[in-house]
Amino acid sequence: MDDATYGYRAGFIVEGMDRLVERIRETEAEGEAKYTRPIPPPVTPVPAVGTSPEAALEWLDRRLDRDGFGGFFCYIYDSWFTGVTWQPEPLALILWEKTVPLLALSGVRHDQTAAMVVRFGERALPGLVAIVAAEPEDKLPHVLKVDAAALTPIAARAFHRTKRARPAAVAWLRAHPRTAALRLLPDALGAPGPERDAADAALRFLASEPAGRAAFDAAVAAYAAIDPRVPEAVVSGVDSDPLDQVPVKPPKLPPWLVPAALPRPVLLAGGTLPNAAITAFCEMLAFSSPLTPYAGIAPVRAACTPESLDAFALAVFQSWLAAGANVAGEWAMRTLALIGGDACARDLTRQIRAWGQAGLKPRGKAGIAVLAGIGSDAALMNLSALAEKNPLLQLREAARDAIADAAETRGLDAVELADRLSPDLGLDARGGLDLSFGTRHFRVGLDETLRPWLRNADGQRLPALPRATKTDDPELAKQAAKLWAGLKKDAEDAGRLQISRLETMLATGRRIGPDVFQPFFAGHPLIRHLAGRLVWGLYEDRLATTAPRVAFRLAEDLTATDAEDAALDLDLAALDGVVGLVHPLHLTPDTLAAWTALFADYEIAQPFPQLAREIYAFTPAEAAASATDRFDGVRVAGRRLRGLRSQGWSSDTASEHVCSVQRPTPLGGADLFAVLRFEDGLWHRSGPEGDEVQALRALTLTETGWGASTAHRFGDLDPVTASEILRTPSLLAATGGE
Repeated sequence: MDDATYGYRAGFIVEGMDRLVERIRETEAEGEAKYTRPIPPPVTPVPAVGTSPEAALEWLDRRLDRDGFGGFFCYIYDSWFTGVTWQPEPLALILWEKTVPLLALSGVRHDQTAAMVVRFGERALPGLVAIVAAEPEDKLPHVLKVDAAALTPIAARAFHRTKRARPAAVAWLRAHPRTAALRLLPDALGAPGPERDAADAALRFLASEPAGRAAFDAAVAAYAAIDPRVPEAVVSGVDSDPLDQVPVKPPKLPPWLVPAALPRPVLLAGGTLPNAAITAFCEMLAFSSPLTPYAGIAPVRAACTPESLDAFALAVFQSWLAAGANVAGEWAMRTLALIGGDACARDLTRQIRAWGQAGLKPRGKAGIAVLAGIGSDAALMNLSALAEKNPLLQLREAARDAIADAAETRGLDAVELADRLSPDLGLDARGGLDLSFGTRHFRVGLDETLRPWLRNADGQRLPALPRATKTDDPELAKQAAKLWAGLKKDAEDAGRLQISRLETMLATGRRIGPDVFQPFFAGHPLIRHLAGRLVWGLYEDRLATTAPRVAFRLAEDLTATDAEDAALDLDLAALDGVVGLVHPLHLTPDTLAAWTALFADYEIAQPFPQLAREIYAFTPAEAAASATDRFDGVRVAGRRLRGLRSQGWSSDTASEHVCSVQRPTPLGGADLFAVLRFEDGLWHRSGPEGDEVQALRALTLTETGWGASTAHRFGDLDPVTASEILRTPSLLAATGGE
């Protein structure tokens, strides 16, 4: 690889154990010379010339372990770890078992795992087990052929505790049912604790499938030959009725939770849960997890109204927060995934943002996992909002991972999932909502930014929902006020997200099929308010260079009309082609003028610039190059560089501190990026650092994200892509640093 482009060093190989002392001394000296920060000295002196290989290896073992590996000096040995599979035998095994530095520095490629197992057999197992335990989601799929009892607890824990690692754990358990059953049975019959819970869950899964059942029964018989009490213990444990699989001692409810003070779940058959049942329900929730919920929770969910369970879960969660949100009570947050709904999703999202502001990464990640567990459209919408905007990079990445998991489950990518998850916010088929005070009635609609508005029965626009009067039904008025308040909050969040999503669609030229456009855009109760204010095109294909075969807008009755407001004979559910937002560059000047006049005549405000979108082009000199300094030195407020995602740009990197934004720019079969650099950089986390004025630097077309492309030029881009790439820095430059 090109070192100048990637900053990559090939693995360093010690030629033989007789050269170990020499190479250690060279590496330590190189570190002292290379880094400006001082390298922490070892506890014992660097091996002198003439030291035996065995003594030098012991010294290196201490240096990479007990000397506190993980400080800055660790990077002087990174190339040793990169070449671990080719090192002399004793050195390779020492390095292989240094899990923390091995993963932190070079990572462990899947070919390295196979190479170490082939080369060393069982001697590679301790290091392999430690590596898989550290990263089960990534590493378990690549050890499916390794039949080792030591991997079994890792697979069981992954199955029991980690949603993302569960598919790999299932695959490993199915591949090695006999090994798994023999190794897990003692844990499942052992003392209560996390290991027993994981073993119990994994064995119950194995016993539910024919091959696993046979292996499980064989393991029981094998242990019964040693201890006749094993079969009886199994009947009362793994093979017991799911409703009987409860802790020996039910968890003691914390002082901050008073079951009788919680809102009572309402029974579908009428009435509410009594106090004793509420207390028992709280105990069930306390020892359950969203991944392996106690069997008794499902009957309660089936018997109660979803709205009342949502309120109940929210009250438990808020009680925990009010008491300080200690770790021991984190089950209160997991309760939201077990029985919560949209109200819980909204409240949890606000709390995750607060945790992000406070820098509480572990708590924020746990909250994102729970939000994903709620799984409703509103929960996934809020996950999408967190993925777009959150003070901490790690929380944004966690939210994106959760969305990717949800998309994979449905056989979609994250963008396709987002198309299908726009919330309807309780709006009716006409995209509005009727509110009733009994004697008075109001109609809710939404404007071009999805802000709700109100009209009374006479059609008069109201500034706010009126207060209830003596002639109104108090319960209906209270219900209407609650609906109105919730809609305003949800519409505000949805508006930012959905408008950004549609502008990204325009900026990137993304096209969708009619099976997506009609139900999730044109006919969607919420998105129709935005879709009807934009010009759409029917295209032959998904290529950015293809102009629309026909352009249309959606009338109030969802029929398609042209620039003259004439109806078009288009069946939106069975269009021949794909649909996308029309870029002005795909319209002739006369057609663009006709559309602009039509929208002006009807006073249709667009949610973002489409017909009036600014157009830019590279100069001939720029078109012949892959980098331009057109914007070099332009001063821009740092806060403006944070909000470019709607224009197709991303500032996410592996670091909290970033000095560039980039935009995917596919060209033929090449995956290119347009990269805009700036100084002095900004932080993803909240705070004043980075919000001060930044200086723009080069705009570059690149394959790698770093060096300018040598194979492609700006002139290779289609006019729409070129215009969109230039539009962002041009608009930034126009702000003048404000």
